[in-house]
Amino acid sequence: MTDTKASTATLAEEGNVVHTTTKTKTKSGFWTRPKKIIAGVVVFIVLFLIIFLPILFFVIVPKIAQKGINSSVLTFKSADITNPRNGTFDLAMKIDVTEAGHTKATITHTSPMTVYWITPTSGEIPFLRMELPPFSVDGGDGTIDASVKGVTVLNEGVLTKFNQFLITQDSFQWRLEGEVSARALGRDYGGLTMSKVVTLGGMKGLKGTTIKEFDVKLGPNSNTTATPMQLNATLINPSPIGLELGVMVFNVSTTSGIPLGTASTRGISLVRSGGAESTLILDGLLNPTAALPAAAIELLKAVLAGAVNLPVNVVPVSIGGNDPVSWISGALVGAPLPATFGKKPVPAGEAAAEPAAHSG
Repeated sequence: MTDTKASTATLAEEGNVVHTTTKTKTKSGFWTRPKKIIAGVVVFIVLFLIIFLPILFFVIVPKIAQKGINSSVLTFKSADITNPRNGTFDLAMKIDVTEAGHTKATITHTSPMTVYWITPTSGEIPFLRMELPPFSVDGGDGTIDASVKGVTVLNEGVLTKFNQFLITQDSFQWRLEGEVSARALGRDYGGLTMSKVVTLGGMKGLKGTTIKEFDVKLGPNSNTTATPMQLNATLINPSPIGLELGVMVFNVSTTSGIPLGTASTRGISLVRSGGAESTLILDGLLNPTAALPAAAIELLKAVLAGAVNLPVNVVPVSIGGNDPVSWISGALVGAPLPATFGKKPVPAGEAAAEPAAHSG
């Protein structure tokens, strides 16, 4: 006789009892080995991001941004000073930014930029302060193109001395310093510093100034009265710094010191930057010829006829009329500017020399 059940069966055979048991299949649990591995990886990634992202955004990226600012190179293409007044002026400038790292970013000035003149003997002296607009860099390059209203003159005496240096020297150095923030990777990073030393070209004495266009007619009264003149003086300024000047009055003399007359500009004059020619339209008076040596009169006639050129010194005696700007007039008044007076062509690279007949 056989009795079969769902879980066991009992068999009797030849007096022996044999027990058999059938095992039922149990279901597997949710946390299988592959799932445990995947879960572990996910937990690791989450923990890694929780730890790494703050380090990335609050430590690494700001350091990268500061490094890009530190390594950047600023090259002034132009910086034109207009509307000069005691204590302030306006400035239109263009600066190329290079080598500013590889991260695309927008730099915003969070404090005014202070300009220091790095003097040859007295170290760094702050003398200007200005507000600058944001600028962007991409691939390490960018441009600061700004028109700044109301640059603050911190020290007019220092600015006067700087202008004297600017006019006469081949180059000079500034330090630009201020606080900035950078926007990169969708976030803003503050507390950064821009401190850059820049080297700019000076005006080199405005050498190469010429007076080629003029209208002077010696008349019968030129012996005893001053003769009116109309002249155009051409200046070439090699510096990226341009300067607006007020009405100017000059004394004109030979390089050996013989006074020839006076000249004054018509209205506001601008010394343009970056090697561009500037033309000053002048009204002049030639001294009575009775006051000149005979040799000088003959030489002057040769100059007016276009036969020779005469090197002269043009010395400002007044700038700005009744409203002079201290840091302009103080720098220029009394400083001789060399020029060549005459229509005769001068070969490139050759300076005019005062003829021997006029040496005494």
